[in-house]
Amino acid sequence: MTAQSPATRPGGRSARVRAAVLDAADQLLSGDLEPITVKHLSEVSGVSEPTLYRRWRTAENILLDAAVRHLSEESPVPVTGELRADLVTWASGLERSIATKAGLRFLSLIVQARSAQPDASAEALAPLMNQRFGQLRSLLETAGAPASLTVEGLLDRVLAPLYVRQLLGYAPESGAAELVDEVLDRAHRG
Repeated sequence: MTAQSPATRPGGRSARVRAAVLDAADQLLSGDLEPITVKHLSEVSGVSEPTLYRRWRTAENILLDAAVRHLSEESPVPVTGELRADLVTWASGLERSIATKAGLRFLSLIVQARSAQPDASAEALAPLMNQRFGQLRSLLETAGAPASLTVEGLLDRVLAPLYVRQLLGYAPESGAAELVDEVLDRAHRG
């Protein structure tokens, strides 16, 4: 008699509920600038309000979860071993993502949540930050980046300027690739 491996479940109800709710949040965030409520999210997702309150507690927490998913999907971190190419691909994807209506709305939401509930929003954003730090660290290690090039340096000199430019509506001629080149030049100088 041969042992069979158990059947795998690719998602289950919890994953389907989360996907439906976050898809509804994406849809609502792409629409009018009216406040988004748990009731709106329930109506669009087809998931009951009590389920939403039990799982996320507030509409803001749902929207932060959607922001985390959006940024993770729209600006993945490639790891091919080609340092400049990988960094430019990541930064350019991020630049494009946050330039959309939904991307700008996500940034606005993060700023609002951080000012209203700093501890709760930091907790909600922790999965994205941990994921991003790990992905960027892997990119740097795989490409054999100089020790002076750190994840924190990338966040300070590439990510932060891209966000600030978008939030302030400042569009210089230089873009993500130039920011990456400046960081790499600085790292190689040492």
